[in-house]
Amino acid sequence: MRTIFVAATLCAGTAMFLPALAGDESQPKPDTSTQCVMVRTINGWSRIDDRTLLLRAVGRRYRVQFDTPCFEANWSFTARVDHPGLCLRPGDTLIFDVESSPLGPRSYRRGHRGFEERCLVRTIERLP
Repeated sequence: MRTIFVAATLCAGTAMFLPALAGDESQPKPDTSTQCVMVRTINGWSRIDDRTLLLRAVGRRYRVQFDTPCFEANWSFTARVDHPGLCLRPGDTLIFDVESSPLGPRSYRRGHRGFEERCLVRTIERLP
């Protein structure tokens, strides 16, 4: 009788934990190193196309894609992040200041205030 009770308990316990184990294997765990790009470590970027930047941050590279075309990333020397945190994440806004660029269109360099382009980050992917 005791053997039947132990066997039934083991079967019930195994049946209870199998779905949880199967769920863990079917869903890949996110890489936490790509979830946070520390804003203070960003030291440059290269424009790949109108919606994509290659962002450099202290020994790491990230592909950042925007929701809309971001043309002024090609001309600007400075950018800032408009968000209240330490990490650059999808949904944050990168602001490119054209007035700070000597390579920008000539009309923006002659005493005009210039303008800034706001680009909404859609995805961030860490590159090897």
